[in-house]
Amino acid sequence: MQRNAPVHLMRNVTATEGFGLLFLSCASGCTDVLAFMKLGDVFTSGMTGNVALLAIAISKGHMLAAAHSLLAFAGFIFGAAMTAALYGPDPANLRRLPHVRPLFWLEIGCLAGFALIWHVADGPTDEGVAVYMLILLSAIGMGIQGVTARNIGPAGISTIVFTSTLINIVIFFTHSLLHGGATSRPAPDPRHQVGTFAAYAAGAILSGLLIWHGISLFAWLPLLCVVLALASYELAHRYDQASSPQ
Repeated sequence: MQRNAPVHLMRNVTATEGFGLLFLSCASGCTDVLAFMKLGDVFTSGMTGNVALLAIAISKGHMLAAAHSLLAFAGFIFGAAMTAALYGPDPANLRRLPHVRPLFWLEIGCLAGFALIWHVADGPTDEGVAVYMLILLSAIGMGIQGVTARNIGPAGISTIVFTSTLINIVIFFTHSLLHGGATSRPAPDPRHQVGTFAAYAAGAILSGLLIWHGISLFAWLPLLCVVLALASYELAHRYDQASSPQ
């Protein structure tokens, strides 16, 4: 963005990009709750929790549950590796929407496939092929999002890993209370940290409520959130272009 751009356009870019981060975080929260409650105690976004579930399943000899977690882990790695391979070592490629747009569509394709399979299979509850396809598509989509959001958003902001986000929030508020916010190291904007954490929690709660009440919309929630995130970044891109001198 140009430094001499109108202030209101600069603010519009920042605000719409912020909404994009919130929608992506919400998608992650929806995905984790959906996978855990409906696909057999597995996480397809939060890999730290998923590795713990894998270890528990192996220690108890529950090989079927272990297979779910292992497939999610493999799918997530595949999605992240594919994204890294497509755009090479230059992170600047992932900071420009024209380069990142295909990645959004890849994730949208994975989540759309997830939702369609869910409804075609009428909410699979057995250990058939559909369950494994759902786990794999969801995990690949979240792996793509993990790399994409990490680069397109502000430094230090994640939309899928929230343990470090929570630590940063605690550090910020502790320093604010004890030292007036003074810190010796640069830190991400706390508003982004709190916002993404709250959006993840909101997505998780909403997904849990829909599942609990048997409202089938829950299968489409992650897809809807990512579509809204892409729309937010598209709008920010238009504001950015409008702010550039002709």
